[in-house]
Amino acid sequence: MNLGERYKELRTSVKDESGNPISIKDFAAKCVKLQAPRISELENNKREMSLTELKAYHEYFKVSFEYLMGETDVKTVDEDIQAACKVTGLSEKAIETIRDMVVTFPTEEEKEFFCKIFSSLIQDLYFKVALLDLFFLIPTAQDMVELENDISKLPEHYELSRRVITGKQEIDELLKYACSSVIKQHSDADTDELLLQRYKSMKEGVENAKHNPTP
Repeated sequence: MNLGERYKELRTSVKDESGNPISIKDFAAKCVKLQAPRISELENNKREMSLTELKAYHEYFKVSFEYLMGETDVKTVDEDIQAACKVTGLSEKAIETIRDMVVTFPTEEEKEFFCKIFSSLIQDLYFKVALLDLFFLIPTAQDMVELENDISKLPEHYELSRRVITGKQEIDELLKYACSSVIKQHSDADTDELLLQRYKSMKEGVENAKHNPTP
């Protein structure tokens, strides 16, 4: 998404009385007190924002200056969330979801207990394997370039990804697959070492299939 598209997305998030995206003219007059032609220029990437415009958008939408200048995809002005996104690489929505889960607990003891459970889950080997399973199910951008963007050339182990790409399946199906895979691994594996060996074998198989796609 370029900067013009970003500015347009912000504007169209504002709705008029009929529930439709607000027009540039109304947005300029009622929201940011700027000239409509100037906003049109911004949305069409014909120039950069002035300091006055940056301040107007920042104050109206409560988004960071860095977001408006294209330096980050994190909109919030909350410095804690900004820092968490920067350190973890997680999206703003993901960090907010974790935070909101914590604050739903009424007592500090319950919050602390939840955080301990959540921390243990993230550090658990099976959780890591689930994420890696999911990662290796999804073809990379380079995979698609090598396959000339022809999804029919994807190897069979990418069947779920194929269905997601073509809109026939929701991404949730990939998550369900990864979770069921971990449950099976958990019941089959006697030790963490056995699980690691199993994963290494799976990873090698996936890598081989990626580089030798089924005709």
